[in-house]
Amino acid sequence: MKNDDNEYLEGQDHDSHLPASVGESRTKTPRSEPRAPEPVTVRITSVEELPATFDDVDGEWRTILTKDDPFAVLFLDARNWRSITVAMVKSRHEILAAFWKKKIMALRSGAKAQILKKYGGPDRSEHLVESFPLILDAAYDELSTEEGIRTAGARLERLRTDSALAEIEHRLEIFLVDGELTPLESRSLFAEATRLELSDELAAQFIAAKLTERGASPIARPRGGSLKEQLCSATWSVSRHRTNGWKLLAVAAAALVIIVVALLFAIAFRKEASAPRSNPVLADTRAPLIAEKVVPQPAASQPRVSIQADAAPPPPAPVIVKSKAETEAEREAVAAELHQKSERAARDAAQTAHEEIERSLTALRNLAAQDRFEDVETESERLLTLAARHSLSDDITTIREIASAARERKTTVIVDQERRERYAAMARQIEQLTEAGKYPEAISLANDALRDPQLPADLRERILDSQKKARTELKRIMSSAVVKGGEVKPVQKH
Repeated sequence: MKNDDNEYLEGQDHDSHLPASVGESRTKTPRSEPRAPEPVTVRITSVEELPATFDDVDGEWRTILTKDDPFAVLFLDARNWRSITVAMVKSRHEILAAFWKKKIMALRSGAKAQILKKYGGPDRSEHLVESFPLILDAAYDELSTEEGIRTAGARLERLRTDSALAEIEHRLEIFLVDGELTPLESRSLFAEATRLELSDELAAQFIAAKLTERGASPIARPRGGSLKEQLCSATWSVSRHRTNGWKLLAVAAAALVIIVVALLFAIAFRKEASAPRSNPVLADTRAPLIAEKVVPQPAASQPRVSIQADAAPPPPAPVIVKSKAETEAEREAVAAELHQKSERAARDAAQTAHEEIERSLTALRNLAAQDRFEDVETESERLLTLAARHSLSDDITTIREIASAARERKTTVIVDQERRERYAAMARQIEQLTEAGKYPEAISLANDALRDPQLPADLRERILDSQKKARTELKRIMSSAVVKGGEVKPVQKH
């Protein structure tokens, strides 16, 4: 990657440079901004009916507790908002309104305990159950027009994209702990992006922008026509110098902040210490003034209280506000309970993933020992994606070590194969020269080959045999030369 010109990280048409929006608006999104709602399971058989599991204890009815997602409240999939129509929203609202109407009637008739136990959350709140139709109506009001569907759908799509990019950034930071992003890790990032429903183009632009921010550069020249192929074709090394420079700047800024805070504390302490001595009279005169105001207040306020006691009952507005606040708090409690279950499920999934990786490492080492490098690459990518998904740093390190050793072994095997092919061709050429009677050329070529200590043993024996044969034939020809006039005239070469 280069900062001066975009020689690397561009598409096949060399015009698809990284847009500023990817490197700025996406990557600099504060963590405090709203995040995408928790994923919900929406299995729609048809718009006119609910699935059989909808009313189970942990069924899909819990989607009504989803905050900031009116589609989930109406049991619709926000990811398909472009295909959702006003008629579909209306039909689903009618079905769910009838569903909750029956539950409210059962709540007020004789099945209150069962209804509250199933739908009332951990506190078995009656207010919470009675608020479900209101929540349903509010979601319908938001999606009752085509404009509302487009607005809500685009908002949730943007939140999902930002959340997915944040996940990719988190995994990228894990991979860059050692200062390098290998092709195997790049492919793992794109596999995770696919799972998160991000396009390859958007994921590639985001990863490239992040590498640019870190000052990364390719160890070898990237290959490929698309940005994804270029990212996956080379190892990207992060500039340590730039990173250390930012660290020094951060330390200096922190020291400056500490000094300023210390000075402010010193000034405040001086002012506080000098305040009592500056105006002692004012401090003595305040108490009587306050007492004069406080003493007559109860007597003056007593008639007002008695008048209010005889007046009409207060308006119910404060009670309504309190009820809404309580309902919202109860809804938050149920959502928190679901979130805790989700976190426990995430921990269990991470433990399960770790155990699966532990079981697979032995098979991965066996594949590497058998020089099945393609299988090692495929299995390493799968395990690396699984480990990165659950932030298993130790497992990532282990998988990376095995894959790196396999790549080094693969390089050694390729070099050995190329060397063997080269000397095998040389051995065939020596044999052909010997058969053609070109014994001096065969002997000279054999001497060149035998000087290399890395010459495979079987090919060395083969070349020695050809050299020996060539020398024997050459000696025989020299001994059978015709002697004329006291001179030895060797037979002409064939």
